[in-house]
Amino acid sequence: GENVAALEIYDNIVKENKKLMDDFVEVFHKRAVANYLLGHYDTSKNDLNLVIEKDPAHYNAWMRKGYIDLIQENPTDALYSFERVLELSPWYPGVMTNITCAKNMISDDMDC
Repeated sequence: GENVAALEIYDNIVKENKKLMDDFVEVFHKRAVANYLLGHYDTSKNDLNLVIEKDPAHYNAWMRKGYIDLIQENPTDALYSFERVLELSPWYPGVMTNITCAKNMISDDMDC
């Protein structure tokens, strides 16, 4: 569907523009989102790590990385990502809920 087509477009942009990472990290973020929506969590996380490396203040990348860590049952890593979002954008929708969820998973109180 649309996510597969979007992923193909972002892959082609990245392949054709080797210098792109220095100039436009958002393409990597968009590709990460497309991979996330397709359930390709490890591939998505690789792109999110690239985005965060180039732009540590990219709170959307941190949030998506936290979601993936929750899905992959890595609540400690998820908590770190969500706390980073809280520092960068305290009013980000759902960040406090996700922090609570990660903490609950860490303490085995409940799943999200």
